[in-house]
Amino acid sequence: SKEAETLERPCILKTHLPFGRAPWSDKGPKYICVSRNPKDCCVSFFYHYKLLYSLDFDHFFEMFIEGRVNFGDYFDHLKIWEEQR
Repeated sequence: SKEAETLERPCILKTHLPFGRAPWSDKGPKYICVSRNPKDCCVSFFYHYKLLYSLDFDHFFEMFIEGRVNFGDYFDHLKIWEEQR
């Protein structure tokens, strides 16, 4: 975003963006990818979803495993970041 472009360097930004949407430059930013235990991520995401939708955990778990939640498949997300090492 424009705000990020005007920040004093060096700086730290936290994001949940997938790799393909993160700003990239060969001589620019450096990334540290921090991942959570998939079980913990699923449970946390479920509580977030419960604020917006009415569904039980079993249904949400199936959606999570199948990658049918916002931001898609958690494991694909991690794999794409890992491939950038």
